[in-house]
Amino acid sequence: MEVVEQARSRVVNALDGGDSERLELALRELDALCSSDLSRFEKSKGREMLESIGIALLLALILRAFVIEAFQIPSGSMEPTLLPGDRLFVSKFSYGVRLPLTRSWPLRWGELRRGDVVVFMFPVDEVRTQVKLGQIGMRVEQYRRTHGALPSELGALVEPGQLYAVPSEMLTDAWGTPFGWEPEAAEGQRLLSAGPDRVFGTTDDIDFANSAFQNGNFACVDPESLDRSKDYIKRVIALPGDRVRMQNGQFLLNDEPIERRDVGPIVGLTRPGGPRYVAEEHLPDGRGWSIWHAGLGLDFPETVIREGHFLAVGDNRDHSSDSRCWGQVPMDNLKGRALFLFFSSGHGDGVRWRRIFNAVR
Repeated sequence: MEVVEQARSRVVNALDGGDSERLELALRELDALCSSDLSRFEKSKGREMLESIGIALLLALILRAFVIEAFQIPSGSMEPTLLPGDRLFVSKFSYGVRLPLTRSWPLRWGELRRGDVVVFMFPVDEVRTQVKLGQIGMRVEQYRRTHGALPSELGALVEPGQLYAVPSEMLTDAWGTPFGWEPEAAEGQRLLSAGPDRVFGTTDDIDFANSAFQNGNFACVDPESLDRSKDYIKRVIALPGDRVRMQNGQFLLNDEPIERRDVGPIVGLTRPGGPRYVAEEHLPDGRGWSIWHAGLGLDFPETVIREGHFLAVGDNRDHSSDSRCWGQVPMDNLKGRALFLFFSSGHGDGVRWRRIFNAVR
């Protein structure tokens, strides 16, 4: 610091004496001393690069957690809207702010609409409970047919997988909470509660009547979905309070059919399970999309969408595991709305250039 102070004094003296040459030399000397003295505080290029990479990664994680996320289509359940190998961006900001890795939404905005294509976490606990209830129902009916009636003692049920009566507290839901039952005259047992809050029919559990499981047909549930949480992408068909059913392959929403116009067979498509056909659906508000179907004319019994839930189905109607199989989706499971494709490729197709940057409708 003493050397710098001496150089500063020479600058001042040169200014006072009006000597321009001395002033120029003194300024150069002071500049060199200052640069040398401050160089120890400068960041190395390696440190600057690491800090830049760290900031970029932090921003990317924040964007992925709260704003936008990439998603790859794994199956054909949303054909023809989305094909296997499509890669798209999902807006996680469309319906509010969800805390990462949770189902908690501290802020909500933007209403979910019928026709939206959304990504959501598969409702693992709810469906596990449904599967168990379905298994119980099957065993109870089998016991009735074999023995004529259920045992009369309080809380007696048929253990799934076996043919003898056990106390109901031995049967638990996906959360490990025992189902609550009570005798109901000659009809046997009536379910009172399920789920960690010991209340039945709330957003953390789901009753067997809310499912489309028919005669114990659980084949439409992907076993991996029950082992670990998976992200699904489907189209929203019905919202809380809606009454919805499917009749001969056509959805009826609050007794009004969703307009459907069959276009014809899909030319040149070879898939397992026979021929496929294309049709167009339109909501009363004009929103529309194309679907594929196998001409099976499936039915789905009427169900009322519970508060805080929605009904989600695939556009490949006869080849999709969706709400018609495993029930309604809790709103809290939403992750975001599909925006547009940023890349697309498939086996035998190469890069599908025409699909890139197409909006998801």
